[in-house]
Amino acid sequence: MVEYNFTNYSQVLICGDIHGNFGVAYGDSLIQDTLIIVAGDCGFGFQSQAYYENLYKTKISRRLNKKRNTVLFIRGNHDDPAYFDGMKFRHKWAVCIPDYSVVRTANHTILCVGGAISIDRNWRKEKTKQEKRPLYWMNEEPVFDIEKVGEITSAGIKIDTVITHTSPSFCEPQTKDGVKTWMLQDENLEEDLDRERSAMNSLYLALKEQNHPLRQWWYGHYHFSAWNDYDGCYFRLLDIGEKDYLRG
Repeated sequence: MVEYNFTNYSQVLICGDIHGNFGVAYGDSLIQDTLIIVAGDCGFGFQSQAYYENLYKTKISRRLNKKRNTVLFIRGNHDDPAYFDGMKFRHKWAVCIPDYSVVRTANHTILCVGGAISIDRNWRKEKTKQEKRPLYWMNEEPVFDIEKVGEITSAGIKIDTVITHTSPSFCEPQTKDGVKTWMLQDENLEEDLDRERSAMNSLYLALKEQNHPLRQWWYGHYHFSAWNDYDGCYFRLLDIGEKDYLRG
């Protein structure tokens, strides 16, 4: 378990997919004294590591420092998982955090878990071969890790908020209408998408069974905006680049 202490922040802003447009996350001049968490598909891995380091030094750090904001990036399916070990991209004002990181703020204790399935993965694999540059990473899907959940519980940590890239199956979207064309081109896609959502179902049930006071769950990935209430927990889907503050 990796734990981050940001109890100096009372405001937490969640941002949907940015797909390499980092200015969407940090560029709003009205946001200040805020912890910003990008819920996956940040865009790490499509460029060299030097590119991201230079971007941080020349643009990101200056804007974040000026407004006293910090950005945490969660792994999406359109991110190289190697960046999300807590060390490869780790700076004073911006960090790519590992799956099952616990983030403490002034008002919330947040569990962050990345990963999802790329519906266009076959196309991305082929383009990777053709263009000889990374467009897809094999270990993209989310992992339900009951041992890490148990470790969090045993440490006496009480999770009230979860941020993931994908979501449980009882959240939006609840049909596969938008991916039927991709399923025709990928015979295993439907099964894998079901497994992806099932992993999040298992995470939700484990947290509830271990008596975590779960009140809200935020995610991106699906490129539209929605919300629903399930058994007293607020589930919020953010569109590309959409931002909203944690409740409470």
